[in-house]
Amino acid sequence: MKRALVMVGIAVLAVALVGGGIWLRMRSSEVPFEEQPSLGGSLPPPPPPQEDPRQTDPSVGGLIAKTGSLATEIGKSVAGYGFEPDGALVAIQTDGTVVRVLKQEIVSIGKTPFSPLVSASFSFDSRRAILRGEDATSVGIFDVASSSWRALGDLARSSWSPSDLRVVYVAPKGSGWSLFTLDTKSKTAKPQSLSSFSHEGLFPSWIFPDKIFLSEKPSALVDTSVFSFDLAKKILSRIVQGRGALALWDRDASRGIVFVGNARGGGSLALVDSSGNIEKQFSFVTLPSKCAFETKTLGPQAGVKAKKKSWLVCAVPRDRRAFESSILPDAYFQKELRTEDGFYRIDIETGTITTLFDEEASSLDAADVKTKNGRVYFLNQYDNFLYSISLE
Repeated sequence: MKRALVMVGIAVLAVALVGGGIWLRMRSSEVPFEEQPSLGGSLPPPPPPQEDPRQTDPSVGGLIAKTGSLATEIGKSVAGYGFEPDGALVAIQTDGTVVRVLKQEIVSIGKTPFSPLVSASFSFDSRRAILRGEDATSVGIFDVASSSWRALGDLARSSWSPSDLRVVYVAPKGSGWSLFTLDTKSKTAKPQSLSSFSHEGLFPSWIFPDKIFLSEKPSALVDTSVFSFDLAKKILSRIVQGRGALALWDRDASRGIVFVGNARGGGSLALVDSSGNIEKQFSFVTLPSKCAFETKTLGPQAGVKAKKKSWLVCAVPRDRRAFESSILPDAYFQKELRTEDGFYRIDIETGTITTLFDEEASSLDAADVKTKNGRVYFLNQYDNFLYSISLE
């Protein structure tokens, strides 16, 4: 049984509002965020091992039981994965094989037109995917059901709509750059330009139907920004700025987590609202790409109205000293640094930190983290296999 140790893992940080939002600028001392007394401590110690009761024959794929709550969902190199409306997991392996996993059974359902694949990004219903190959021209839309393919080189920097089959992408236009949408449901649909700007190298993230976040390529050596684009008002606003700034947003775009690096190494992680205002600062450091928000609706019970409850699930490097002495996020994204992570669940309201999985015998460097079906899923950078851990 997992042990939940109550800790004040998030320290309240007071901030001043600057023009409706705060810019996370580096001070002359290069300390990310304003320093405050820390009320947090070290993460909880690992829980005793538990056996995952699920097991299938490894020779045919599926779930392979391991110590603790860790399970191997797909024991082959995976380019990307998503979930269908019924909860079934769909993944595309780097060799182009498309597989579906439901009730511990893994079935091959198709093949992509080329391989190897570098990445696969799924639509909201996992019926289509943006594929990227090793060749810069191998980019486009893949229909999972029909195995049809549509090459679209402009989708190198793209993101799916959270509610339909539109995709948003950034592409050159004239002497600058433009933000486009394309309805992939129609083969005759033409790109629709949303806005033009001079910022180069923006990467979109379409989290909420009316809001698109765009981020510059992060580096701790220079200030980088995160922008918000309002689809209704067609307004682009800078909401975060700092060394190596990275952000992750929850599904309703009401809050996110922001990492800001330091040219001398390490960085800070904070909870922010949709305008970039800091709400709380975490007592630990990890990268947003190693985290996922989890939201549940609790109640109603005994006259108490139903309410939403939120947690943050994060993979946190065990070797904190090595991680925080590295130039982040540069060293990690350039593969100069690899981490071995433990998994934790943080209650956004109370700061309670629960250890989900932390065993030194398991080498896990988590990426592409998602929560679904009572589990946290992730790709392990050491082998590119897809794993999951129970949240209960």
